[in-house]
Amino acid sequence: MDDLKKQAFTKRIANANKIQMIEILYEITITYLEDALKENFENNLQKAGNCLDELINSVNIENKTGKDILSVYYFLKKELQIALVKKDKEKIKNAIYILSIFKTTYESISPDNLKPVMQNTEDIYFGLTYNNNLKLNTQSKNLNRGLKI
Repeated sequence: MDDLKKQAFTKRIANANKIQMIEILYEITITYLEDALKENFENNLQKAGNCLDELINSVNIENKTGKDILSVYYFLKKELQIALVKKDKEKIKNAIYILSIFKTTYESISPDNLKPVMQNTEDIYFGLTYNNNLKLNTQSKNLNRGLKI
């Protein structure tokens, strides 16, 4: 994943609600899996596995739907481990397909009235600005950033 994509994901995470966070995790996982098909197979597959671990940890297992989703995540985790050992790109393509379906489903149920998970965050801008003397301008409107406790 290149730096530009990482910056875009960082900006979206800073403004995301709970459901959007899961959607972003799906996108990041899919991106790492797609990158694994092209280059740096083991490293990208491991990063995708780490994202899958985050998805596993986010499941509410108090209801049947949560348990069903968890079983799919465990299946995907096992498939990615097999893909890593056997260098099987077909299993990665299947994982991308399944995660894409989950992502589309989450996008369709995402209510707009949920508040972002991270409150009181700093505005994020892409790139740097310079003044007339070619010195870097840094400015923060809000020095009180992060989560409120």
